[in-house]
Amino acid sequence: MKDDYKIVFLKQLNIFEKVLENNTEGVLIADIEGNILWVNHAFVEITGYEEKEVIGKNYWTFNALEKEIYKKIKVSLFEKGMWKGEALSKRKDGEIYPQRINLFLIKDKEKPTHFAAIIRDDTDCKSKEQKINYLAFRDFLTGLYNRAFFIGKLHYTLINACRKKERMAVFFIDLDGFKNINDHLGHAVGDLLLQKAARRIQFCVRECDIVARIGGDEFTILLPNINDVQSSIKIAQRIMNSFEKPFLINEHKLYVDISVGIAVYPDDGLDADTLMIHADIAMYKAKESKGSRVERFSNDLNKQSKEKFILENLLKGVLQRDEFLLYYQPIVNINTGKMVGAEALLRWKTKEFGWIPPSKFIPIAENTGRIISIGEWVLENACRQNKKWQATGYMPIYLSVNISIRQLEQKDFVEKVKNILLKTGLEAKYLELEITESISAENIYNIFSTFEKLNQLGVKLSIDDFGTGYSSLSQLSRLPISKLKIDKSFVNDLYIDNNNKSIVSAIIAMAKTLKMEVVAEGIETNEQLKFLKAAKCHMGQGCLFSPPVDKEAFEKFLNSFFHYNIN
Repeated sequence: MKDDYKIVFLKQLNIFEKVLENNTEGVLIADIEGNILWVNHAFVEITGYEEKEVIGKNYWTFNALEKEIYKKIKVSLFEKGMWKGEALSKRKDGEIYPQRINLFLIKDKEKPTHFAAIIRDDTDCKSKEQKINYLAFRDFLTGLYNRAFFIGKLHYTLINACRKKERMAVFFIDLDGFKNINDHLGHAVGDLLLQKAARRIQFCVRECDIVARIGGDEFTILLPNINDVQSSIKIAQRIMNSFEKPFLINEHKLYVDISVGIAVYPDDGLDADTLMIHADIAMYKAKESKGSRVERFSNDLNKQSKEKFILENLLKGVLQRDEFLLYYQPIVNINTGKMVGAEALLRWKTKEFGWIPPSKFIPIAENTGRIISIGEWVLENACRQNKKWQATGYMPIYLSVNISIRQLEQKDFVEKVKNILLKTGLEAKYLELEITESISAENIYNIFSTFEKLNQLGVKLSIDDFGTGYSSLSQLSRLPISKLKIDKSFVNDLYIDNNNKSIVSAIIAMAKTLKMEVVAEGIETNEQLKFLKAAKCHMGQGCLFSPPVDKEAFEKFLNSFFHYNIN
């Protein structure tokens, strides 16, 4: 019976050995001193050592690269009976690799006699982990760091800069006109441009600098340990210069302007959020120049940015709060002094801040797209008011209303004008729409059909601020324009710069050739008026006749048949 039990036991030992031998993880058995007694085939494959090269060697010293760690592992094994973790090891060919280890004691009658180690090559797991980390902290398109990594690095660098009393800078970079490239050439070209732009930026910075793409066409750079502000500006200028060369993408040669905003620690902010916000503010200020530009943050910029933020929010509900008013400025026949029309001018009076100048809120309304609804409000109320004056019995005059490019770009703009005229009952001949010369020059092909339809409707069209844009004679002759309005900057300086006299005379002569009328804006003195009359200018507008006034004051002009005495 005992012999039968012994045979079964030996067979079980043989089975266990086969199980261990065929395990895909390396298995090692050592005596209590650590001398290796047995290893399986997987151990040989992982380490590169043959069985005979391992047997008899001491586990605690055999290829233990991190000896101090192995000493701690040994203590933990004998105190707790097991240890799990990771340590570096070295294969026979010298390659260092991460090894996942599971150690446990083998006891006989509660007395430790041996221990076993189960090891696994963790290289693949580490590679996957590294790949995950790469994807977590890198931008998939450009290979640059992403926003999450950049913010973390910025926090860390700020701590060091504070401790060492060093300066550092944050850049915000934006590719101007990138949306147009995507829209007209496709996203594939846009993606290639981003990749090439990323490489150019990287080439211009130092090894210690961190470049990131934080979204769209926006890049950020972290410059640790700069000597002074000028050092950061030099790097920004180097980047700017690199973008002067065109990007060659497929068959396209693309010239790209960039806008760079800079915030410097500790001058422009003491924490990561503040530096990021301030660099962003500086970048948007640089974009306003419409060309490659570097802008350093300043307190004035901060004040402007906060003001812009407040106005953007106030504009959201401005029509519901009924805070807009229309003012009117007479347009006078220069030969007779009689008022023939007026320009309707938008004014905004808030409860919180009082009067807000148009120069501040109109650009914000343009950029946010709110100019569309605001422009419709102006057009409808101007038409309604003019019709009301006519119904009251006042002499009929035309009202001129400024139109934004955003309104002209709407496919149903002509239909909206038509509906407003029908709604208010105003005849089309008493409405004049003004566009700036820069709009006519940049969008001639897009707006030509719109102008034709408005002209067919009977609405008059004029070009405002003439002389400040780039209209050509061929463009002007094609458009159904009835008036040119000479920009007030030329009129104001008639007796300061003789060139302005020549320019004004040339504009009047050109308009006469094209069979257009001319309105001179910004007339403030009788001397200016006399020159314009002698030059055969048709109409004038300015504070000499009257500044813009509210509805009640303008009605007095209508009631008294406004007439300026022209000598």
